[in-house]
Amino acid sequence: MAGNAIVAIWGSTMLGAMLLAGLVSLWKNRDYSVWMAWSFLLPPAL
Repeated sequence: MAGNAIVAIWGSTMLGAMLLAGLVSLWKNRDYSVWMAWSFLLPPAL
């Protein structure tokens, strides 16, 4: 049961980081697809 919660939290973190990266990339006038892809794979990098 605890494993499912960890996966759900990690998935939520990945999606949140991806959305935040998309907003930051638009603000910085960068290519949003690259920022969103890398932030989805490596959420703490943002």
